[in-house]
Amino acid sequence: MNKTIKIMGQTYEIKLIEPDYFRDKWGEIKYNDSEINIANDLIGHTKTRVILHELMHGIMQHCGFEYIEKAELNEEYLAEIFARGLASIISDNPNFMDIICVETIEDKQMAKSS
Repeated sequence: MNKTIKIMGQTYEIKLIEPDYFRDKWGEIKYNDSEINIANDLIGHTKTRVILHELMHGIMQHCGFEYIEKAELNEEYLAEIFARGLASIISDNPNFMDIICVETIEDKQMAKSS
């Protein structure tokens, strides 16, 4: 897979990693290494959901989410953070749907070989 995606102006490489690397999760985002690591045995909707989950972490990181007081959080604020972040990801990545596609040829080949 090894595709790239921009999150709020920073380019991350999406890497498929052996599932044994992860303990109790299917993916992770490494901000300092600009990587999104995804378990390589995921397919279809699950793979898409995990990639999107890691993208949400990236949006929060780049919006300074860790500096926000919990008392200031509300649904409208969170919706605005994600709307701005997703708008940035979609505009910076014309191939966004190819990156997160639910069922790719690669997924089908992996499923057949297992």
